[in-house]
Amino acid sequence: MDATTIIKSKPTIQKFMESRDKILMHNHYKNRMINEEGIMYPNFPRKCVEWLISIQDNIKNYSVYEYGAEAAVAWWRKKSDDYTGLTASEGAAKAMNCRHRWDEDRYVGDILSAGIKAPTEEKLYDIIIINGKWRDECIIPALQRIKKGGYIIINNYHQNKTEFRPAYWQLTTPLLEKQPVVIFHDENSDARTAVFQVVN
Repeated sequence: MDATTIIKSKPTIQKFMESRDKILMHNHYKNRMINEEGIMYPNFPRKCVEWLISIQDNIKNYSVYEYGAEAAVAWWRKKSDDYTGLTASEGAAKAMNCRHRWDEDRYVGDILSAGIKAPTEEKLYDIIIINGKWRDECIIPALQRIKKGGYIIINNYHQNKTEFRPAYWQLTTPLLEKQPVVIFHDENSDARTAVFQVVN
């Protein structure tokens, strides 16, 4: 599904609620959504979660890398047979069984060495999520490891009232300006998640 299709499809709530993977509100985390198994969805706007659910059959065969892994690790692992999560928190890394890098250079560059078995190998990903720390800096290695046609999902992209307002993205905005993008946002929230499809 390309970015144009994402824009055109815009699944309705009625159609979505008829699917096998219903969204429910989590009782303990404001605005967090869980599925019927009690697994948290990624902390993205609802329409972005709906889009992910619409392609979840494809995600099973996708390689997924997540900067800033969080409570949705279990959902990604259930959907993808090849998921790698990274966090800057040692405690969170142990709790979620994710990779841990605490300094900026190692964190940003982790994607270049994750999952490779030989120094000459270059692992490419179908989906790269940019969340957590040093988000703007992560775009450079992410572009080196994204497959052609793959998706870069950036949480809080150009989100006002946060540190991630437009002025923050000095590297990312010019590097992705020619790539198709869909910005997902909720009507009653400032939250924004951008999905870029890297086509060249």
